[in-house]
Amino acid sequence: MYEPIQEGCSGVAFYVFPADKERRRLWVRAVSRDKWEPKASDRICSRHFVGGKSSTNPKDVNYVPTLFDDGKRRINTPTVDYNRLERIAKRARLRDERNQVEEAADVLVALSSTPSVIVSRTTHKDSAVQTELSSFPTLQSNEASLKVDNQVLQLQVETLEQDLFTVKTNLKRQMVSVIKGNDDSTKFYTGLPTYAVFTALLEYIQPLVEMSHQTSSETNQGRKRSLTYEEEFLAILMRLQLGLLLEDLANRFEVHPSTISRIFKTWIKILAVELKRIFPWPSKQQIMARTPLSFKTFPNTRIIIDCSEFFIQRPSSLQGQALTFSHYKHHNTFKVLIGISPGGVITFVSELWGGRISDQAITEKSGLLDLLEPGDNVMADRGFDVGNILQHRGVTLNIPPFLGQRDQLAIWEVEATRRIASLRIHVERAIGRIKNYRLLQLPFPLTLADLASDIVCVCSYLTNFCKPIIPTDDP
Repeated sequence: MYEPIQEGCSGVAFYVFPADKERRRLWVRAVSRDKWEPKASDRICSRHFVGGKSSTNPKDVNYVPTLFDDGKRRINTPTVDYNRLERIAKRARLRDERNQVEEAADVLVALSSTPSVIVSRTTHKDSAVQTELSSFPTLQSNEASLKVDNQVLQLQVETLEQDLFTVKTNLKRQMVSVIKGNDDSTKFYTGLPTYAVFTALLEYIQPLVEMSHQTSSETNQGRKRSLTYEEEFLAILMRLQLGLLLEDLANRFEVHPSTISRIFKTWIKILAVELKRIFPWPSKQQIMARTPLSFKTFPNTRIIIDCSEFFIQRPSSLQGQALTFSHYKHHNTFKVLIGISPGGVITFVSELWGGRISDQAITEKSGLLDLLEPGDNVMADRGFDVGNILQHRGVTLNIPPFLGQRDQLAIWEVEATRRIASLRIHVERAIGRIKNYRLLQLPFPLTLADLASDIVCVCSYLTNFCKPIIPTDDP
């Protein structure tokens, strides 16, 4: 694109040669100099254009300079536009000639008339001219007033835009200010027990998110962040805790839904990895040091396990429907194996499996057995009939006795069932805490299938920041 440069005489513009190769060639050809190529400082006067200025329309006669001293047109320009200009000029000449004839006729008539008529006509014409001249100051005043009004409106628009930006910024900050220093609000919006826990976890995770953002910036040539890290973390926890839709969060934080989606995926993947590091598989010594007195009957208990299922949208493929259909829930589900220590801390969360898988199969395939050591004891429900597998590893299994073909259980079996049930209930309470996250209460959309395992993992380990479900001084 080129710009006219005003130099020298007023009303005359000088144009640099266009950057477009084809149009530049036409301009050089129009100048008609042998073996000449224009420099950056070369210009063409606006008087070389038919209309007195250049045009960017290829069909316009002023697209290329055509007027030079020899009066020739060097370039084949659109005939229709050029003829039109010639017709306009011809009509203007005819109009001038007609006006001259009429004025001459008026003079002749005036000479043949009485002096009073001449004076009258002259006075009438002078009055009309004077009226037109007297209107010029009014027009100039109106133009100046319009310019002032335009400037005022521009200032008002700028002020309103700044106010809108301030409102949006305050709205984002307001979301953070709601939980800042308020433990009850923090618990409601994030599921974390206090604002101090929220801040501490953010300080731990933020450097990892920054590193991920820097890596992404190198790939995507940089992308300016719409939210602060504190706002992003709050948005992620609000979606988990309250089950908010992307559009809802986007409106709350004044960003596009795709931005929330991208942030959610980044944070969930990082949190799933880092929370496992914060809560690693505890050693046997750590378990024994924190085992409540209520487990004195089962002192070697290493983990209490149970399975849980989460509803999902019905897959479109028949194979997907078959793999995820749960005969227990009569619905398509994802299934997870959860394990807690005797102290009530979640220590194991498996990957998600289709709801069709049995408790025994998920225990074998989850990787839990590789973490157990000889002498450990696993407490579970009757459905976990994995005693033979555990026995090969030197691990014992505590499950309620089976009735089998008998009419009733023996007295000692009833007592064992009662004791196991009173302790195994803690894993069900832990799973209940996990399901307090409302995102897990809704059927998982298939669009989140690739993140489902990470989401359940994050929700599970986040509950470890809450008050223990089994007091350490449990009698």
